[in-house]
Amino acid sequence: MTAKKTELADEHFITEKVEVHGSEFLLYRTKQSKDVWQFRLWNGTEQAYIRKSTRQKDLERAKRVATKYWKEILAAQSAETVNAKRKRKPRKSKGNKFTDVRELYEGDVRIFRVAQSGKVWQVYIWIREEQKALKKSLRTKNTELAIERAKEVYLDYQIKIRNKEPIFDRKAKELTDAFIDQQQKRYKQGSITSQFVGTLKARMNHYLRFVGENTKLTKISEDKFEDYRLFRKEAAPNVKLMTLYGERGTIKSLYNFAKEKGFIHRGYAPRFGEWEKIKKSGEKINRDALMPKEWTTIYRYMQSWHTAKHVKSDKQAEQRRFIYQFTLILASSGIRLGEARRLQWRDIEPYTETVIENDRQVVKKRCKINLPASKTKTGTARTAISRLGNPFVMLKKISKHTKSDDYLFVDNDTGMQINKSVYYREWQAMLEGTGLNKSNKKIVYYCLRHTYATFELYKGADVFNLSKVMGCGIDFIQNHYGHVDVDVIKSQFTKDLRDTEGGRMLLDIGRNE
Repeated sequence: MTAKKTELADEHFITEKVEVHGSEFLLYRTKQSKDVWQFRLWNGTEQAYIRKSTRQKDLERAKRVATKYWKEILAAQSAETVNAKRKRKPRKSKGNKFTDVRELYEGDVRIFRVAQSGKVWQVYIWIREEQKALKKSLRTKNTELAIERAKEVYLDYQIKIRNKEPIFDRKAKELTDAFIDQQQKRYKQGSITSQFVGTLKARMNHYLRFVGENTKLTKISEDKFEDYRLFRKEAAPNVKLMTLYGERGTIKSLYNFAKEKGFIHRGYAPRFGEWEKIKKSGEKINRDALMPKEWTTIYRYMQSWHTAKHVKSDKQAEQRRFIYQFTLILASSGIRLGEARRLQWRDIEPYTETVIENDRQVVKKRCKINLPASKTKTGTARTAISRLGNPFVMLKKISKHTKSDDYLFVDNDTGMQINKSVYYREWQAMLEGTGLNKSNKKIVYYCLRHTYATFELYKGADVFNLSKVMGCGIDFIQNHYGHVDVDVIKSQFTKDLRDTEGGRMLLDIGRNE
């Protein structure tokens, strides 16, 4: 008999359901319905569910039939009860009324019995640090033994608090929520950028898919993470090893945070196994710098791309004037696109430098770019140097918004930042206008940062100093720009660069700005 009831329940089990018209009614299918959609609506007047078959296997047809039912049923209900909620029967008492209570440690600990427990003692401790109650059965009816066990529980909790060990079993989702909350606070304090918070959220989503949102942290073994790389590769075959290294670092930071907050014991350390070095993986890690001819093509085209023959409106001409100076600043300072977009006039510090060129003194315009922590990708303040000062002079001329709090790259009509989509749209237009969209490599704004790094290394820049102004580690410079062969560059670039205005600009030769 029991087997037959179970089988019947399985036959009627809902296999698929769809809420329609903002969840006004439900369409669903069961094993028994054989793919035919059923209709269900709560009837407030009758205080009962109305169920009908739509006799349709196609969902869109079923929706049309069900909508007709829905309108007819609503019309038949009385106005005052059409939205009446389902009345639930009052629950019967489970017999959880206290029958005996004893207090220990001046009320910090209580042991108690309820009718339902059959005189078995339980303990209640309010954990102030967690703002949460600890409740558990003491598994004895003997009062004296219950008191001793309650004291042991209390002392054990005190030791865990002192050693910053977990008291409650936390779930993975609780940990990631707390971690992201902390990162949001760091963003509000100006320690990190909103973009970096977004990156961390994406990484937390990968982590949760790997371990499971509702998995208790105590159930996640340290060696589980040895399968993380395989998991990510199966989900996204084209994911780069460099990306996975970043995710691995974030997961380690996540568990350091968990230890600080007492979510896990202090000795926990996720193990990822042996990963090959990025250089040995065969993965292309060198960033695409622009070749001399490519940069010269962009430089020349942008000098006149705001003129009438290239634009459709005065607004587009204005935007292109700003983006031209934006491009020069990226190429001459190595700052990131997002960092440049957020620049305000108070961040800019022009200065001049006297250099010896062709046996004579030449005064060069330079510019310090003071990037506060809130404007950098890494959340660390730094000062970058633009080898060119003239773009900032030109921006002062073309901008109507040059107060200290104004942005450098603005819509002159509103004073607001130029929308990010405008940068990408105009860059694509430039690539099409120059024919560089047909290049074998993907030419993006980020190439300007890599062009700067490559040219600086060519000129003999110290790797330590270069890493400081670019806002990245020495290892990053060596890994990403280790492909720069100075001897090759000297023979390949020298003539091409020195013989073009764009090349001379990047090399800082023969310009008196």
